[in-house]
Amino acid sequence: MSFRIVTDLKDSFNPYPKPQKKQRIGQIRQKSSKLAKKERRRFSILQSRKKCYLCKTKENLDKHEAFGGCRRQKSMEYGMVYYLCRRCHTEVENSEDMKKQLRLLARAKFNTKYDAELFLKEFGKDC
Repeated sequence: MSFRIVTDLKDSFNPYPKPQKKQRIGQIRQKSSKLAKKERRRFSILQSRKKCYLCKTKENLDKHEAFGGCRRQKSMEYGMVYYLCRRCHTEVENSEDMKKQLRLLARAKFNTKYDAELFLKEFGKDC
């Protein structure tokens, strides 16, 4: 049995890993085209008219998903989107009580349109 001794390791082994590309602080990660398409096609089962859900104004409207984080895409898929003006949007984001009230209203509307079991399956019981 003969062994071959390898002396040139440049093609088979790299003792130092390649440096990671660092993301600059404050730089926003680009969205995938699939997510951008989904965001453009958002609809609302919660409101029929485009006006702020809280103050009823029609200017500077943003679309706000009822459930954020890991459930944000499910909110977009099922139409659980509110129209909020910029001022009300920041108020909702800063207030946990308002978020909870909007989530409860969204859940009630979802249960009337779809099914309570589907809500539990898609969003979980902790909402």
